[in-house]
This record gives sequence, C-alpha cells and structure tokens, in this order.
Amino acid sequence: MNISSANDTNRGTPGPGRYLVLNFGGLHLLLPHTEVYTLEPRSDVQAGADGEQAAGWLAAEGQSWPVVCFDADLELTTLVPVERRVCVLLHYGGGYAGVLCDAVATLEAEDVQVFSLPPALRASATPVRGLVTYDGLLGCLTSSRVLLSRLPVSADSRSRPSPDPFSVNEAHP
Repeated sequence: MNISSANDTNRGTPGPGRYLVLNFGGLHLLLPHTEVYTLEPRSDVQAGADGEQAAGWLAAEGQSWPVVCFDADLELTTLVPVERRVCVLLHYGGGYAGVLCDAVATLEAEDVQVFSLPPALRASATPVRGLVTYDGLLGCLTSSRVLLSRLPVSADSRSRPSPDPFSVNEAHP
C-alpha cells in the first residue's frame, strides 16, 4: 500500500535496531532483524506430507522445523503460491519456524516510523502490533513470537530429527 505523505503532527517514532521486511503479495510485514536466524531459498524446503498443516519443513541445527505460508491477509495456507521464493527461518521460543514470502529487505531503524495501532484495530487475533511507514510505503509491525504463536502444529511436533544425508538405508544397501 503506497502512501504519499504523512501529517507531520502525527509522525511516529523510529523503532529500535534494524528490521527485516517480509513481502506477501503486496503486504509488507516488519520483524526485528534480531529474530531472524537465516534466509533460505524455497528449494531448500521439503514439502509437507499429505494431511500436515505445515507447508513444509526446513533443516537447521540437526532438526527439521515447520515452514508456514501466509496469504496477504495473514491467514495460514498450505497452498503455496509460486511467488513465495524465500524462506525466513525465525527464532521463537525454544526453536525455529520458517515463513515463506515473496521477497525480503532490510531497513535501518532511522528509516522507519512506528505508529501504535488505533484502538479499533487492536483485535487480539491479529499478529499486527503496529503500523510503520518507510520509503512512502505502509507496513505492519509484528514479532516472531506473535506471528508464530498461530502455528498449526502442536508444540510436540514443532521439530523433528533431520534425516542424515550420509546414513545408509540398511534395507536397501
């Protein structure tokens, strides 16, 4: 969403540190840069099995971590659009989870103005915690904890052992 100008009396304050901008079909979602573990190409994501609620799995730190896909309304979907080319592996809780997005960018705090959500938009179900403006664009502020608290998999299945690519299948030598 493009905005042409902001009222100087209604300007927000710069946020702390740097942000990573995740783009989902026109939606710009900003997370603190410190919450990002790594960026990986979509080709590194292993497809989820039929019936799994995760869009796929990504190997890191000896485990496979769930990867989710959001649409432009921040609703979870297992139908992954071809535009989702980047997997952002985020820290949260005691592990990681991946989010597929179209593109990513890094912003310095001084380039971002952060605004509180208006009271009417403060629904508890939304992962949006604030609004931001940067480079004439409007974005949404969140955190990995808030965004990933909506994961469709239980805490017991948020990771699984990563297959060892060097192991030999004893049934088929």
